[in-house]
Amino acid sequence: MPRQKKDYTVFRLTEENSGGSMPDIPFPPSKTIPAIQEVFDSETDSRRLMRYVPYEKSVWVDEQNAEFNWEDFRIGKGIRLQKPEFKDGYLVVNHKQQRLLEYLRKAKNNVENAEANGTNGWTFFEMNLEKESEDHLDWIKQETERNHKIFTMKEDDVKGVAVLMGLNYKDVFERTKEEVQLAVMDKASQDPEKFEAVLANDLNHYKLEVVDALKVGILKKEGDLVIKWEDGTRAATAPEGTDPIQILAEKMINDKALTSALRNRIRIKKGGYENFKSQEEIIESSVDVLEGLSKTEVIEKVIQENKAKAGIFDRSGALFLLDDEKLLAEESTLRGYEAASEYLLQNEDAYNRAKAKLVIYLTK
Repeated sequence: MPRQKKDYTVFRLTEENSGGSMPDIPFPPSKTIPAIQEVFDSETDSRRLMRYVPYEKSVWVDEQNAEFNWEDFRIGKGIRLQKPEFKDGYLVVNHKQQRLLEYLRKAKNNVENAEANGTNGWTFFEMNLEKESEDHLDWIKQETERNHKIFTMKEDDVKGVAVLMGLNYKDVFERTKEEVQLAVMDKASQDPEKFEAVLANDLNHYKLEVVDALKVGILKKEGDLVIKWEDGTRAATAPEGTDPIQILAEKMINDKALTSALRNRIRIKKGGYENFKSQEEIIESSVDVLEGLSKTEVIEKVIQENKAKAGIFDRSGALFLLDDEKLLAEESTLRGYEAASEYLLQNEDAYNRAKAKLVIYLTK
């Protein structure tokens, strides 16, 4: 369906209200343009007098039917002229008002003409409504996509993101998932780049695990600079002005033993499968749950159930993780679930771990 052409044009003041008696309003409540102006006419390369008279066929005085002289104008004789007026920063012109539209486009206060006319005072510009609409639609689309990401996050993830976005971690843990989601949406709307960086940065995956460990009580924050284990030994100490969550996350990147220990303790605390069955035993018990499914079909079911909040994968930006393993095949340009599917097809160990987690989810 073709886009309907707008039958009006909108002009807007360039500068917002600078204060005065009403500092809280965005634009002056009223601003008028003189109904007579001498302006530079680029078509004739000369200065000409123009006058806004709605029923005339031209804005140029020397082309209008009604005579004009400055003396009569000064003493109020002749045509009473209407000054074009901006209200609250805007002036909307219907395209039937051809003289007004022409007058505004040639006025020396129009930013397009300001330089040629040596205008030093206030100015206005013609808004590109189509571009404004496209920008607004883009903003709505981006906002919707961000909110969808937040709504589909597991509770632990959204609370971890909330902490990384700057919310107090103790306050976050005491609030419901829905309350935290709303808070994160607000933060993400204020600073979308920071939100995307939190999701995309590999370091933030480790930060989320530290936050998760704080939540379940494996780690405890002492003041603003120290994180301790349950037994009171120090896990990380941060310099003044630095976040100890980041310090511990950086340690985890380089210390695989620390990372493994933390993850195992989190799994045990949450009742993970390492507590009660081996991976092989779990897969052996999967006959009834996954009976007759090929490897490809199992992977499709893993992905389907993960989308349904099974929590088999963790997110790392545009990729997925299985424990600490990035599900990205070598030299692959795929991302998201496509990359995860290709990786699981090629890596037997990762496939078996994903399959075990799927069985637990389907049989719990």
